[in-house]
Amino acid sequence: MFLLLFVASFSQQKYELAGIIKSLSDNSLLSGANIFIQPGNYTTSTNADGEFSITLEKGNYTVDVSYMGFKTYTQSVSINNNTKLQISISEFTHNIDDVVINSEVSDRNIRSSEVGSVHLKAEDISAIPILFGEPDIIQTAKLMPGVQAGGEGNPGIFVRGGDAGQNLILLDNMRLYNPSHLMGFFPVFNSSTVNSIKVYKGAIPANYGGGSASVFEIQQKTPDLHKFKVNGSLGFIHSDLTLETPIISGRCALIISARRTYLELYKAAFINNSSDSRLLNSNYYFYDTNAKLIYKLTDKTRMYITAYGGYDEYLFSDISSNMESKLNWGNTAMAFMFNHIQNPNFYFNIGGGYTKYSSNINISYYSYSAEIESAISDYNFNCDISYNPNQLLSFKSGLQYLRHKITPDNSEMVVDEIKFSDKNIFNTNEYSYFISSDLNLNTRLNLTSGLRYTIYNHVGPYSFIEQSDTLQFAYNENVKLYHGLSPTISATYIINNQTSIKASASKTKQFVHLGSAGSVSFPTDMWLSSSRNIKPLNVSIATLGFFRNYNYNMFETSIEVYYKHTNNQLDFINSTLDFVTTTDLNSNIIQGTGKSYGLELYFKKQIGTFTGWCSYTLSRTTRSFSEINYGKTFPAKYDRTHDLSVTGSVKINKHWSASALFIFATGNAMTLPIGRYIIQGNIANVYSEPNKFRMPNYHRLDLSVNYKLISGSRFESDLNFSVYNVYNRHNIYFMYYNASGDLDRYRFFVKPESISLFPVLPSLSWNFKF
Repeated sequence: MFLLLFVASFSQQKYELAGIIKSLSDNSLLSGANIFIQPGNYTTSTNADGEFSITLEKGNYTVDVSYMGFKTYTQSVSINNNTKLQISISEFTHNIDDVVINSEVSDRNIRSSEVGSVHLKAEDISAIPILFGEPDIIQTAKLMPGVQAGGEGNPGIFVRGGDAGQNLILLDNMRLYNPSHLMGFFPVFNSSTVNSIKVYKGAIPANYGGGSASVFEIQQKTPDLHKFKVNGSLGFIHSDLTLETPIISGRCALIISARRTYLELYKAAFINNSSDSRLLNSNYYFYDTNAKLIYKLTDKTRMYITAYGGYDEYLFSDISSNMESKLNWGNTAMAFMFNHIQNPNFYFNIGGGYTKYSSNINISYYSYSAEIESAISDYNFNCDISYNPNQLLSFKSGLQYLRHKITPDNSEMVVDEIKFSDKNIFNTNEYSYFISSDLNLNTRLNLTSGLRYTIYNHVGPYSFIEQSDTLQFAYNENVKLYHGLSPTISATYIINNQTSIKASASKTKQFVHLGSAGSVSFPTDMWLSSSRNIKPLNVSIATLGFFRNYNYNMFETSIEVYYKHTNNQLDFINSTLDFVTTTDLNSNIIQGTGKSYGLELYFKKQIGTFTGWCSYTLSRTTRSFSEINYGKTFPAKYDRTHDLSVTGSVKINKHWSASALFIFATGNAMTLPIGRYIIQGNIANVYSEPNKFRMPNYHRLDLSVNYKLISGSRFESDLNFSVYNVYNRHNIYFMYYNASGDLDRYRFFVKPESISLFPVLPSLSWNFKF
């Protein structure tokens, strides 16, 4: 059948229809604009440079162009040779009630061949409160069903039962590990540079490797090749500035941005009067930078260079318990890519880059002190080709290489002046090949399939203890080799223009693991490599969904169910600090199985003055290890029975708008001691079954009001007033025990203490653009 389709694609005369879409007001390129072509029901969208290209048979067509906040543009074209259009579309200036808030095709959720995916443009986050004057596209994605946040101060993202290390997070093809600012409180990326985000939470396409639960693909804006632009914000908590400038007009341009918090000043003004010493003796801040360069080598070939750097630091001390801690973490990444479009049906990309994530934790508690450093760095190279012989069939294939250097722990611990230390380093090579296809069997049924083959090789230098002998491996000598196939398949059946059913199934392998020993996911959790004693993670997932739109796509609804099974799920027998008391990291690591299943409900109003959505997830996630709880199943620490998000946004008039967000979630599971006894002057704890207890339920209300000060062709500015945690809910970050008394007299008291990071926080910011 593939051969017949291939031959049929050349049986009729075809031509290229290409074009570029710009804003009429400022001549800026519009990335992600939607193009509809009739007859034939053809659809496409513009790339990062505002360009599109499609192959059509000879004939007369009508071209419709739509983009959020802009009037729909219609043009008739006659195709009898290769044709190129230059289209400028105008923004809405009146009739606010008629503006479509959703930047996607209004029925994309019905017709898209992607199953279990979320696609958000930067503008979509206007539906939720803009806290501290800056939208957060990652936090918006966390409000989707099946995508759960970790809770107060927990930057982890937990997708359909997967842990925080099972997400592949890409910023312009640069992988970022544990990207977060201030434990997830601030936006990870500067919104001025972000164009869109796509999240895959079901069957992961074959061209992505390294994540078994989800893929977060974030695309940065492409700098304007013709016009100089500046935008930024000034606020009580942080400020940012973005510059966009042509270097060679029409050929080369650069966008660069920077952000910095000054929470220490905010804290001095608002928190230092608090009676809570835990707040008085804490501090935190972050900064980050983004840059992206585009250079048009030819009309068909472009080069992109991107870079990102971010750093966070959190300090905490409790004088009453003589405890001090310091955490810092950060990402550094850069990448390049060459993109060549030979014709509308064939194009390829070649790229590579470098990324590094590192973290450090220092803790002192009476006579105990510990320092744990952890890092992971990657060098990568990739190339892929896309071939679309006709409107019914498309192929994609490529090769990828990754060189990992993983340092799970470089640790030192002092206990009563006795020093322990440990250091582990893993060097690995990862080779992958993938192929995928997208086939429209008819006007109602679409089938997408893919296959990925990966070879993962752990190599020296490395030393390993086996049966009391230490095995030494030289540079690049094989330590352990893994390989395997990861298949994926999905189908979409369109019942009618407003209803469809989708199903998908996939098996994925993941060779790099995130180890977390605490009740919450910290930025200082350790990355580990598959090796002789650590097997690759294997995940199987099946999804079934029903999608239905109402009232000419004004209302969007969906119901999805999923079931996931995990093999070789990694966990620790003891806490992170226990690593440094052993000479073998592997002795603290165990692997078992996991299950997750759930029901996801989604309702969205996407047209009109008032817009918003409601998402709800009912789920269950369990783990089973032969070494824990006598092999009996227990809840995962991020198991959540209920997860509810409700958002609303209203455009009052051309100056005023407001939004609100309410979140409710079942508290995280945790293990607590249920008793203590004294043996030879030492305290021993008796613990409950794993994760038997729950933190209190998490809930929070945020509000935001925006006032447009100036809206012109040359200069724009607005004021944003936001309130985080309106009713001052003390959601728990983590818990610990404060011990006091005299063991010699058998007088010993233990008092549970909880840390809540963020009280009610108002903020005022001024945003500007010219």
